[in-house]
Amino acid sequence: DSLKELFETVVNGKYSYGVVPIESSSHGTMHNVYDLLLANDSVSIVGEIGTSEKHCLCIKENVNESDITSVIGHPHILECCSDYLDHLDKVKDSHITRVGSWDSAAACYQVSQDKSNINIAAIGSQEAASYYGLKIIKSGIGNDQNAETRYIILARSNKLTKTIVDPIDIV
Repeated sequence: DSLKELFETVVNGKYSYGVVPIESSSHGTMHNVYDLLLANDSVSIVGEIGTSEKHCLCIKENVNESDITSVIGHPHILECCSDYLDHLDKVKDSHITRVGSWDSAAACYQVSQDKSNINIAAIGSQEAASYYGLKIIKSGIGNDQNAETRYIILARSNKLTKTIVDPIDIV
């Protein structure tokens, strides 16, 4: 549920690897990840992945865009999609509530499970929407269509036999 918990699951061996964001072209460095790396000398960086971000507005099958009253997403993602959300506010002539979530997949999960409020949407990936049975009503809603995020792959230091990529220096 949190980055700290993910680090703990790698350290205690529950998972062999963990993947965490380290930097975003939209929001810069994820300082909390650096703090966790410095605090956990039993974790090493063994790889790196860069991805372009394509944010999607995801809803339940029986909901229309005009019915949306709130949108769930990671706070950074909500900010990355603020132009589109502001546009929705204008079209509806009312404010759509923005609700923070741990990550995009968790936002999609919350929307799929909420039985009391069907007029909620999530900002998530195509994969998360598909996995949780949500319909994508708009793709590419980010303010920056060229946004990228860099992730690092973590493993327990004492379990490593070799480093997969060149080490990343932490300053």
